[in-house]
Amino acid sequence: MKKETSAGICEIEAFDPNRVSKAQKNLIPREKAKWVARGFQALGHPARLKLLDALSSGELCVCDLAQVLDMPVSTVSFHLKELRIAEVVDYRTEGKLAIYFLNKCNWVDYFLDAEGRAVQDQ
Repeated sequence: MKKETSAGICEIEAFDPNRVSKAQKNLIPREKAKWVARGFQALGHPARLKLLDALSSGELCVCDLAQVLDMPVSTVSFHLKELRIAEVVDYRTEGKLAIYFLNKCNWVDYFLDAEGRAVQDQ
């Protein structure tokens, strides 16, 4: 059995094959881990969290979002692009308007659940 120091570092290099095997079987697949990490990276900016929060109430166009967040349209568009790349949001067009909405994915629900809210049906 390995002895741990007070700093949380093992003093010897040893492992338990049963625990290692169990942990390996439960690992998130590499591609899914990359996708989730990209999503969390995209949500790692306060403006993007505010966009997520605003869109939790329903669909909004870029100009609506700029007004809600008191930001320039260009800034909102930049952040929406990052959220689109991470598949957090998507959009549809109505004439010349780009209407944004939340993609249904678990970690978006986790954020909203932390706020005590749920994603409204689109």
